[in-house]
Amino acid sequence: MVADNLQISMDVDGDGETDLVIDWLPRAIVQIKLTQPLEGASDVQGLCGNADGNPDNDFKTPLGKLTMDKDFFADSWSTECA
Repeated sequence: MVADNLQISMDVDGDGETDLVIDWLPRAIVQIKLTQPLEGASDVQGLCGNADGNPDNDFKTPLGKLTMDKDFFADSWSTECA
């Protein structure tokens, strides 16, 4: 039997606090959360947002365009495999 939910928590910087949480939820939903500011977090960008605590500016494309279209956003981060 497979569990409905699976969670992985990580202490990335070794300070004893959880920094990153990955949740696998029913229906193949994955949530990735940065749970505390990390040194250099201002450099975070991509499908997980920019880790500034403001969810309203997380859908920024690699070219810096802010969008609310989730499909356009996801496609903007796609790469081609060689």
